[in-house]
Amino acid sequence: SDSNSRTFCLLNLRETIIKLVKDHSSRHMLLPKLDGTFTANANEIWKECVEEMMQFCKNNNLIRLWAYLWKEWYSKTKWILWARAANENISHIKTTMVVVSHWRHIKHDHLYKFHKPRVDHLCFILIKKV
Repeated sequence: SDSNSRTFCLLNLRETIIKLVKDHSSRHMLLPKLDGTFTANANEIWKECVEEMMQFCKNNNLIRLWAYLWKEWYSKTKWILWARAANENISHIKTTMVVVSHWRHIKHDHLYKFHKPRVDHLCFILIKKV
């Protein structure tokens, strides 16, 4: 019971929380959301992220976790230190990593049988499969 009082969140919810934080860190005004729309500015992204995490914590009765996340991660002064949207421009370093990762997934998922695919085949996969 003493260890439970020191636990912010159950093990089965940790992966979801980590996924949410990663998603929040990657959002930017220049990148579309999953529904294809764009967010107008960094402050709107911050509000959406705060609302989403706060609602998740509330729905799962994780009040102490939300207090920690707010103080250390989601307050405006902390958020600008780690969120991509805090900067008007997108860092080319992280963007390059994202592009390289995307191509790795394309190669693994769609081109694993082809060492050097023809350009027309590559175009077909990019247009129809990805």
